[in-house]
Amino acid sequence: SWRWIHLALGALLMSTGLGILAGQQFALVIGIILAAFHAVAQMAFLSAYPVWATVVIALDIMVIYALATHGAYLREMSSADYRTTPQGIGTVPERPRRAG
Repeated sequence: SWRWIHLALGALLMSTGLGILAGQQFALVIGIILAAFHAVAQMAFLSAYPVWATVVIALDIMVIYALATHGAYLREMSSADYRTTPQGIGTVPERPRRAG
């Protein structure tokens, strides 16, 4: 049964990742929730695999930070108007400027 659980979670994570790349707000929230649950679940393995569990918890925290702070930028990039290059070849997205 673990095979099916991991297959279902993998499909959920893949669809969440595609939603994040598309700039969907609900995918950002689901990604943060899944990463938080995964970090909490890794605490159960701290006694068996202390180094590996610590590394994975640190990666989960970085994922949560990236989704929480840069999620708006992904959303802006997916819905931004694209301007044409002077040569008319391809498109270049407008990058929002940050103050400070």
